Amino acid sequence: NFENAHGLHHPNHYSSPKDIALLFEEALNNETFREIISLRNYTLPETSHHQERKLRHTVSTYYETNDFYLPCYVGGKSGFTNQAGRCLATYSEENGVSYISVLLGANMDNNRKYPGNMAQIETHTLLSYAYEHFDVKTVMKKGETLGKIGVTDSDKTLPAVAGEDIVTLVRDGAEPTYEVDIPKEISVTEMKKDKEIGSVRLYFNGEEAEGSYPILLSWDGTPITTKSAIEKGAETAAKAVSGIFKTDRVFVILFILLLLVIFICLPIFRAMQILHKKKSHRPKH
Repeated sequence: NFENAHGLHHPNHYSSPKDIALLFEEALNNETFREIISLRNYTLPETSHHQERKLRHTVSTYYETNDFYLPCYVGGKSGFTNQAGRCLATYSEENGVSYISVLLGANMDNNRKYPGNMAQIETHTLLSYAYEHFDVKTVMKKGETLGKIGVTDSDKTLPAVAGEDIVTLVRDGAEPTYEVDIPKEISVTEMKKDKEIGSVRLYFNGEEAEGSYPILLSWDGTPITTKSAIEKGAETAAKAVSGIFKTDRVFVILFILLLLVIFICLPIFRAMQILHKKKSHRPKH
């Protein structure tokens, strides 16, 4: 919440590091803004109202002569009020990886362990750690198969694939795993080429990454024939019988006993039939 445009203290002013980072990220979309924050020095030319004026960036860690300088620094904005403390929002780039770092509420080091502004020093600590231990990697390619989805009333299955390249920040040594959320099947009437049918979530060493990514139905448009009502009825009956055999032990035992009785009695019955035929063909005296 902002109560004025100049940023000096107001009891109803409040924000968080994330708020500042979001504002900074939006501002970076403006090329003129990016050019301005990357400057270390600038000279305002003389006009009819003032003499030439030389300006210098006041964040000392942006200069190579500072002990806490990093070559990744592009630029940023510092700020201070007694109530807010020393604040610094910094943008950096290195090897195709960029970060926004926001430090709020820091002060000069009272113990004088470090000779300088702690917002600048801690920014150096955070970014050094980030660039040393994290990297942006492509962990999944667009079109990579993540699962199968059945077509209702059909034996056909279709691939469920990643809808985009999944590029994310990965800590050194972290092993990516994923969890997909897709339906078991889809009806022919719902099918559409590259239809979004679910999402995938990433985990690194068991820790869930922020955000989710779309999963698409991979189908080339070839018509799929579904089963008739008679075929479905026969399959349902077969599944029901199969289910009984899998779950009802008493039924299975009785069925096995019945088969044993049949196998034992069948030879006896056939023998009796043969004997009966022989008797019926004997000549009568």
